Amino acid sequence: MKTNKKTGTVTYYQQMLGGSIVHPDFKEVIPLNPGMIIKQDGETKNDCERNAAKRFLKNYVKIILVSLLL
Repeated sequence: MKTNKKTGTVTYYQQMLGGSIVHPDFKEVIPLNPGMIIKQDGETKNDCERNAAKRFLKNYVKIILVSLLL
């Protein structure tokens, strides 16, 4: 993504959404692969955290369900 400043300079940056599996009774935390917040195909506006979270959870819902069944 990029930002155009009033001074005419352009700043490029990336945003990521990270997640982890945490249990209140254990010290261990399992970090999951982060999801990039990027423009989707055919879009002119940048994506938002809410849509990135939906994609992120869609990828990990199988892992979460399997871990609950164990």
